[in-house]
Amino acid sequence: SYGFRGCTGLKSITVPASMQSISSSTFSGCTGLTEVNLPEGLTSIYSYAFQDCDSLERVDFPASVTTLSARAFYNCGRLSEIGYPTSWESVPDYNRNSTTYYGDGYSYYGSPFEGCAALKKIEVPEGVESIPKYAFRYQTNLEEVVLPESLTGIGAYAFEGCSSLNSVNLVEGITEIPAYAFRNCINLNVLTLPSTLERVGNSAFYGCRGLRMINMDDNLQAIGSYAFYGCSGLVRLVLNTG
Repeated sequence: SYGFRGCTGLKSITVPASMQSISSSTFSGCTGLTEVNLPEGLTSIYSYAFQDCDSLERVDFPASVTTLSARAFYNCGRLSEIGYPTSWESVPDYNRNSTTYYGDGYSYYGSPFEGCAALKKIEVPEGVESIPKYAFRYQTNLEEVVLPESLTGIGAYAFEGCSSLNSVNLVEGITEIPAYAFRNCINLNVLTLPSTLERVGNSAFYGCRGLRMINMDDNLQAIGSYAFYGCSGLVRLVLNTG
C-alpha cells in the first residue's frame, strides 16, 4: 500500500507481468498519470489504488482481472473510457477489501469508478455473462450502459444510485432483476423487460421516479416487495401476453 502515493510527476506506468494484485492506494494522488499498462495475469486492484489520478483518461483491463474493489479509481475526474474487464467477478468493500466482512448492502460497497465524472457510458462486451454485485453502485454520472446479448445475470445493487442513468438495454436471456439492482435510478424513463424475465427482486426499481412506461411480458412470475415503490412518474404499464 501507498507505494507511489502522491508521485505527481509520474506520467506512465507499466505494471510487471509478475504482479498479480495492486494494493490499496498504491498510485493514489498521481495527478500527472496519463497511461497505465496492466499485464495479463493481474487479478486484483484494490480500493483507492488509483484515487485522484486526475489526468488518466482511459484504462484497459486484461481478461485476467476478476476483482475490482470499491473506489479503486475513485475521483479520477477525466477517466472517460474503460476496457471492461471481461472476467470481473467481485467488488470488495473499500475499507477492508472484503466481500464478506460487512453485511449485505453496507455503504462501503460501491463502484470502483465512483466519482469518475467523465465516465458517462460503459459498454460491456459480448461474451460477458454477468455483471457483478455492486459493479456500478453510486456511479452518479453514468448515463448509459450497453449490455451484450450474452448477458444472463445482473448482480444485486449493480446500478443502485446511478442517478444520471437514463438508458439501459435489458437483453433477452436475463431471467432475474435482483434486489436493489436499479434502486434510485431517478432518470430512467422507459423500461422494457425482456421476455425471458421471470423475477423482479425486492426494491429492484425502488424510487425510479422518472419511469414513465414499463413493458412487461407474461413470463414474469414474481415481483418482490417494493419492487416499483416510489415510481411516482409511472403513467403506463404494458403487459405483453404474446
